[in-house]
Amino acid sequence: MTFPEHLADVVQIDTQELSTKSLFTAIWRGENSIALYGSKVFIKVFPHESTWFERIKARSEFLRKNCVHNNLARIIEVRTTLDGRPMIVSEFVDGSNLRTRLEDFRSPRNAVSLFAKICRGISVLHSFAVMHRDLKPENIMVFENEEFRSTKNFKDMAVKVCDFDTARSVSAPRFQSSQMGTPRYMAPEQIQGKPLSLATDIYAIGLMLYEVLAGRTLRSETDLRPSRFNRAVRGNLDQIVLSCLQIEPRRRCSISQLLTALEEFSYDCISSKSYPLIASIPQKKYPLFPVGEFSLDVVPLIGGDAVHRYVYPHGIKVEDDTENVQEVPNELLDATEDWLRWREADANRRTAPFENRRQPRVVNVGAGLTEGREERLYPLKLRLGVTDYFNTQCTNFAINLLLPNGQSIGEVYGGDHNEFESSGLANPLATNFSVVTCGDPQKYIFATQRGKMVGGNPEFDPWNRVPAISGTGHPLYDQDPETKVFCPFQAGLREATEENLGDYALSPEEIVFFGFARTGLMMFPFLFGEIRLQNMTASQFRSERIIHRNDVFDKEGRPFTIEDVTEWIRELYLRFDKDGKNISRPSHTGIFSLYQSLIYEYPEQIPYINSRLKV
Repeated sequence: MTFPEHLADVVQIDTQELSTKSLFTAIWRGENSIALYGSKVFIKVFPHESTWFERIKARSEFLRKNCVHNNLARIIEVRTTLDGRPMIVSEFVDGSNLRTRLEDFRSPRNAVSLFAKICRGISVLHSFAVMHRDLKPENIMVFENEEFRSTKNFKDMAVKVCDFDTARSVSAPRFQSSQMGTPRYMAPEQIQGKPLSLATDIYAIGLMLYEVLAGRTLRSETDLRPSRFNRAVRGNLDQIVLSCLQIEPRRRCSISQLLTALEEFSYDCISSKSYPLIASIPQKKYPLFPVGEFSLDVVPLIGGDAVHRYVYPHGIKVEDDTENVQEVPNELLDATEDWLRWREADANRRTAPFENRRQPRVVNVGAGLTEGREERLYPLKLRLGVTDYFNTQCTNFAINLLLPNGQSIGEVYGGDHNEFESSGLANPLATNFSVVTCGDPQKYIFATQRGKMVGGNPEFDPWNRVPAISGTGHPLYDQDPETKVFCPFQAGLREATEENLGDYALSPEEIVFFGFARTGLMMFPFLFGEIRLQNMTASQFRSERIIHRNDVFDKEGRPFTIEDVTEWIRELYLRFDKDGKNISRPSHTGIFSLYQSLIYEYPEQIPYINSRLKV
């Protein structure tokens, strides 16, 4: 059986006038088609003078051999007709294109199921660095399958992505047809004739998802959320759309991130495995803290020089600015409504209390320098206001959450790492300590994380070994006994006792701060220091009623020697997952405190300490 010489038994469905400039498309569904191919097929016949056919032929052959998936229309054969016309034979999908079925998929459940299938197909192309370049509803075919015939639910319909004529490798040289596609579904870089990437397809998927959910195409508007036009759309689905519709290609999510977000989507947000903060938002540069050859995601702002110490009340001056209440803008409340519901549900799953309350906020920080190098005479000055309810959740924890215009919270409300007064973030004050026991002939050091217990709140059982969600410091329970103003030293004293010391009655003389730092660019600022227990042995400390200590750190502690502590830091920093990715970042503040205690104990040995901290 051979292909018909002049397409005699081909039934045309979209026939244009055959000329040297036209493209002929048809379905061959006669007996010869079934005998030759086993089913009906879709045929594209190109004009004799298709100078770009050789490129299409090579690309189609590659796709035929490699890009095979249930959600991709299969290319069966690439050949020429007997009269010399170039031709591509592909699978005939007996269904409807998405353009004619948009309303069937407008519900979030149906839309998410549909686009998860589309993404599974596109992910195969992207795994070979091939972009489709013309994704639009007309090139998405939906059709009935056994599952749909059983459930009559549109989310169960089968889906295939079709038409790979414009597909190309991202490494292919640019040519005039690089602008090929449908203008309504083109990414900005496509319209402007700029270099394309796999992210170009992501933008088109975002436009289609917006159109399906919103019931209209995206126009020149600043609010990119489909929820404005479809009340059934929840905030986490808005985030998925916004992540696709980033103007800059490098900010868009990848196809794998998008597929994961769709697969983990839950309509009620609460039962979602994760919240889709999947846009690749570039962060401002900020100085990582060097520890030998390691780089910690901590930025010391004051102190940490192995010389100066800040002991309350003389070394830390707190200016009360509690009338400075930072409220949450409506824009943030709208954008984070479902995020907050998800965070609360996530806390409940871990039996963790979700407490959002007014918290002390760093408004400004500075140091009144004194002459010389006297210890304990170098005052650190803090001006503290308070945040309004939910502010920590809406800002610092959600800096990569996207606002309606596609910008992130961090970009709009954040600042530089050392900016506080002008920052729109909550910036609640935290504390972070190491613990040194001195009751043995050999000192021992123990690592802790910054405050993670909901402390001083009688609503929670003190035996509840779970982390707090909304930061540290309580404006009522952490007041100076005399002034009745929030005092970070009292917060540190309380947290140190709750987290590390159980029933031990910690005295103010046993706690000292080394300085003030920040975790990363926009996370919590914190006072860091050391608890030094002169009369407690290491075994006594281990046996104290410990309420919470981070499981990453060795609860046995280590001898407080340069060799032991640097080896411990190496172990904590050089931790990798099964894929070889370093996973030490959540431990950086704890590592930082170990290092600070070490350099304050052995200031003359800092070069030797750093020489031992090598990759």
